[in-house]
Amino acid sequence: MLTHRDASKDDDAVEDVVILRSFENESIEVESKVACVSRLVRTMVVPSSVRDEPSELQTIALPNVKAVMLRKVLEFCKHELAFPMVPIKRPLPSTNLADCRGLSEWHIAFVDFGGDESGMQALFEMILAANYMDVKKLLELCCAKLASLIKGKTPAEIENVFAIEDIFGDAEAELEDALAEVDDPSASTLEARYGSG
Repeated sequence: MLTHRDASKDDDAVEDVVILRSFENESIEVESKVACVSRLVRTMVVPSSVRDEPSELQTIALPNVKAVMLRKVLEFCKHELAFPMVPIKRPLPSTNLADCRGLSEWHIAFVDFGGDESGMQALFEMILAANYMDVKKLLELCCAKLASLIKGKTPAEIENVFAIEDIFGDAEAELEDALAEVDDPSASTLEARYGSG
């Protein structure tokens, strides 16, 4: 049985260790000060003085976060306690995150998942995890990374970055044709399409 690490602490103080349970039901034991960088976790930690079993570690379910992303979020939280990130200047000065004030090499490497489809998927999962767990600085960092990927790009280039296929297909072509007819509503074009009255 897991027990509280420091029974001599004040009952109302935050515990030394909590267990976070991921989407896959995997339990990850972590220092509470690290876990409480997440505003969601901070609101869910219950002081041992009001729990039914004060000697057992508290388990907090995070069903929307996969274990691999939970570990990455916790890695960021631990780093944040030791080396707080300065807010990122907006708009981004360039597409290079190294040009952003307050970002260390560690921060830049942390959100470098690669430019392939699996890297994009990982970045989006990190954004979802940071948003769900309410880790503001991590969300800001991930969104800055995302913004750096699309800054200064055309819509076609953005579709390429995110591997977006032609989502409108024939419907977009039909809409363009209809808009062209509105710009040039000649009777022959309208009659050919809709018939005469």
